[in-house]
Amino acid sequence: MKGFTPTPESPICKDGDEWSKNEKRKPESHGCKPVVWGFTLIETMVVIAITAILAALTIAYNRSSEKQIALFKDQAVVAGALDRAKAFALERFKSGTETACAFGVHIDATGVAGAPFTIFQDLPACNNTYDEPGEKLETLTLDPRIEFREVTKQSILFRTPYLEVVDAPPEGIQITLGIQGESGAKTISVGPGGDINIR
Repeated sequence: MKGFTPTPESPICKDGDEWSKNEKRKPESHGCKPVVWGFTLIETMVVIAITAILAALTIAYNRSSEKQIALFKDQAVVAGALDRAKAFALERFKSGTETACAFGVHIDATGVAGAPFTIFQDLPACNNTYDEPGEKLETLTLDPRIEFREVTKQSILFRTPYLEVVDAPPEGIQITLGIQGESGAKTISVGPGGDINIR
């Protein structure tokens, strides 16, 4: 290729040409331009726009998923608290101790995000409700994004020797939890015989 001179028919500089490798002579001096690969400004902007849209969708989906996970978690925590109160009532019957008439869960408020609820013992006054600090066994709190939507009975009490829920209607007691400001809810039902179901 020694002495090669580009012609109008071959205006592109090729990497294999000896003169294009020669540091002393620039391709432009032979009437040709080197091949340059890359993206145009419009192509780059389209890629950035698509990436931003996908990132926004992913963030929104993740936030929604976090709230749903918190709702499922709190549903399990409330059901677990009810189960513990029922276990305390059964243990009282088996051990023969009469320090408490019944054990239960008291839900303080509805429509309030992060509301507390309490596992308690109904002391010998046996008034079937949570009404004094000495009855408290443990206080738990909902996630700040979760609320009690509806509770058909605030104090849910389990009593033995025949396991029963005190003053429960035939259809049972319903506890509904939801994400504050959003639709959709989870329900816990407690039957008159002490069975606990979540849905």
